[in-house]
Amino acid sequence: MENHQKTSFTFEIENFSEKKYLIWSPIFISGQCQWFVKVYPIKDNNYDHVSVYLHVANPQSLRPGWKRRAHFSLILSNQSGKEFCTELSSSYPKILPPIKLKEEGFLENDKLIITVEVKVVEVVHPGELTGKEMVEFKELQDLYNGVQQNKEVVKNCELMNMDMKQDSLKSNHHEVSLKDKKRDDADESRFQKLEERLKNLELMELDCLKSKLEEVSIKNKKADADRSRVQRLEERLKNLELMDLDCLKSKLELVSIKNKKADADRSRIQRLEERVKKLELMELDDLKSKLEEVSLERKKSDDAYRSRVYQLEECFKNLELMVLDFKVELDKKKDKSCDDGFLLVDEFA
Repeated sequence: MENHQKTSFTFEIENFSEKKYLIWSPIFISGQCQWFVKVYPIKDNNYDHVSVYLHVANPQSLRPGWKRRAHFSLILSNQSGKEFCTELSSSYPKILPPIKLKEEGFLENDKLIITVEVKVVEVVHPGELTGKEMVEFKELQDLYNGVQQNKEVVKNCELMNMDMKQDSLKSNHHEVSLKDKKRDDADESRFQKLEERLKNLELMELDCLKSKLEEVSIKNKKADADRSRVQRLEERLKNLELMDLDCLKSKLELVSIKNKKADADRSRIQRLEERVKKLELMELDDLKSKLEEVSLERKKSDDAYRSRVYQLEECFKNLELMVLDFKVELDKKKDKSCDDGFLLVDEFA
């Protein structure tokens, strides 16, 4: 066993909570061997933990038969100096629960600090003799021979299984062929029966179609006759509509002329009414003034002017009668114009 001193290597990971993929540390040397650390974040390893591995660097450059045996420890710490330590003797991963990382403060300022302490116990380089090579070679030779024998046994078993499978496949194929032949014969007979039924149906359908075609042709002839009658009726209706339109146009012209005359009569009546109202107002004013004068004169001499007042009253009554007669004549003219309007409306209807 070789005696190598323990060495340590510190690896800092910034923004650890944002990391998603595998993290590689720089290569460091311990016991004249190159090492590095692999860290799997929580999001990359499909488990709810952080995995840390210690690996030999550049193993592809070493010859077959190389060996490294070491004791190592993983120490987690934060910037404040708090540590979590575990010691291992192989290169298996150390599972670190995420609860301790977060709750116990190992992710201070989102930085994870990993320190690896490695003490190399045994190093076997390519080409060095240790006295165990022949034993290992014989063991490997025996193992190889046993593997070859097992391969032959497995091969023979596979061949036997293949022969058995072929026999079973042949028998199954024969059974399937018989079943297919029976099914084909049954299908052919069914097919013949179906063809006969189809022929009978076709003959029946042809006769039915012929009778239906004759019925349809008769109906079409009737429909053509009906269409010609409809066309003639439509033409007659169009002619009647044209005649009615001409008659209506002439009647409308007459009605419009009569309406114009009625409007002129109404305007004349309105003017006459206005004139009558003015005359009535003027005559009433004159009568009032005369009555006042008469009343004053009567106060002076009732006897002298009594006959005069009587005459004036007579005149006033005559005037009122004249006004009433004039109003009656106006009302008669109005009624006559209204009757003319009703006659026009009845004639139009």
